[in-house]
Amino acid sequence: MNRFEEYVKDFNTKVSIGLLLRIALLFLIVLLVKQTWPIWSYVLSVMRSILTPFLIGFIIAYILSEPVNYLEGKGISRSITIPIIYMIVIVGLIWLLSSLVPMVISRLYNLLTSITNGLSWLAHTVEVYSERVPVWFSALIDGFRTSVNDLKDIMPAISKTVPDLVSAAMNLIVQTVFTTVISIFMCFGWHQIKYHIKRGVGKISKLFSSCLTVMDYEVGTYIHSMLILMIIRFVEYSIVYMLIGHPDWMILALLTSISLLVPYLGPTVVNCLGILTALTLDPISIIILVVLIVVLSFVDEYVIAPLVHSHNTGVTPLWSLFSIFAGGTLFGATGIIAAIPAYLSIRSIYNVLIRKEGGAS
Repeated sequence: MNRFEEYVKDFNTKVSIGLLLRIALLFLIVLLVKQTWPIWSYVLSVMRSILTPFLIGFIIAYILSEPVNYLEGKGISRSITIPIIYMIVIVGLIWLLSSLVPMVISRLYNLLTSITNGLSWLAHTVEVYSERVPVWFSALIDGFRTSVNDLKDIMPAISKTVPDLVSAAMNLIVQTVFTTVISIFMCFGWHQIKYHIKRGVGKISKLFSSCLTVMDYEVGTYIHSMLILMIIRFVEYSIVYMLIGHPDWMILALLTSISLLVPYLGPTVVNCLGILTALTLDPISIIILVVLIVVLSFVDEYVIAPLVHSHNTGVTPLWSLFSIFAGGTLFGATGIIAAIPAYLSIRSIYNVLIRKEGGAS
């Protein structure tokens, strides 16, 4: 018997009619889904519209469950802590929308002007101290300057479109209120929700239940630590930019705080923006700003962050950058923000599987 006949015999032994029928059925299902995809796309779109408020409400309840559980552990009833925490959050958002956002919009034009002046100063300095300005440098400066001037020209037109945004804003407000109400109900029944989720997952697989428990711990710890670090960064850089007399200190401090959602890359970009917009200040202020940014970056990275983050939720720079680029490539801005929590979830599942395999061996 030659080798080909051995392959045929082995194939006939391992492949049955039932397996071929299952494969054919799978291909048939894929073909039917492809042919009826417009219908499925509409159904999925409707389901997404219905489930989105519940998903966002679940995420809000998950984030706020940490302070609620902490205060409950101190002996304060959930019926008291939940209304107080939501009231603080709602009042903070109202203050943000009523005072901070208009201030940011009004200062944005001046911020763009500062960027333009900083680029002009940089170009002039290079021309004065350099015998020959590189062509690529001049093209880069001109490109940045043109882009910023285009944004400045758009700014006056934005205010004229405000009335057209009222209806969209009302729709957003209604959806926000609905989502908030859902999250409040979920927060009140958070213990029952977690119990039923773990119970349902446990019936499916004990291993999956263990993975879910570890994911809950690591992601919850990361979110809690990230909120603390954002508050610390906002206070730090508010003091820094106020100290040097930067006119856009609150915008830059807020951007520095939010930039933590994109580790390493976000703070670096905002720090460069802060230095660029400060180039029109006196040289002493610029030197002080650069020194303070370098010192704070070192202190935040090697002192404050390790103290806030636990050892288990530490993410190496390489994996952090890989997660950010992968998340951004696959899911855009949402993927960038969710990259680190997703990486922690995958890492926790991997660690549980490794421990299980090690215990089995």
